[in-house]
Formats: sequence, structure tokens, C-alpha cells
Amino acid sequence: MGARGINRIVVCLLSIAMSITAIAQEKTLTLHDVIPGGKNYGRMQLRDLRQLRWIGDQYMYAKGDSIWSARPEKKEGVLFTLE
Repeated sequence: MGARGINRIVVCLLSIAMSITAIAQEKTLTLHDVIPGGKNYGRMQLRDLRQLRWIGDQYMYAKGDSIWSARPEKKEGVLFTLE
């Protein structure tokens, strides 16, 4: 297989990858979504976790009277509570 064949394969793979990422976008963002003061800006902001701490590959944060813990991409759970 020559350089032309490899180039064609690379172009095909890149076009497939780009089409998959384009399909993954559920909503087209508007200026009201991304500019501070816009109508929908408050819905697009990240959630602030108070007292977020990383311990190795696990994160922990306080929520109410409980300490929550999880690893990225895993389900969160209560580590302990003050009750």
C-alpha cells in the first residue's frame, strides 16, 4: 500500500470521527447561552462543589452534613455523615 492509500484511509477515518462528534452535539449554543447576562447563561454555568478535594484519583466534597466521594465517571456515594 502506497502513500496514496494511507492518505485515503486517514481521510476516511478523520471524516468518520468528525461526523460522530457532530452527531453528539445535542443543542446548538446561542449567544444567550454563552454570554454573561444572556437569557440562558445561568443554565450553562458549571456547578460549584464547595470544599472539593482530590485524594489520589478519588474526589471528595461536603454536601450538607455528609461527605460524598467518588472516582471520575463513577457513581457518587456518601462516605460518612455527622448524624
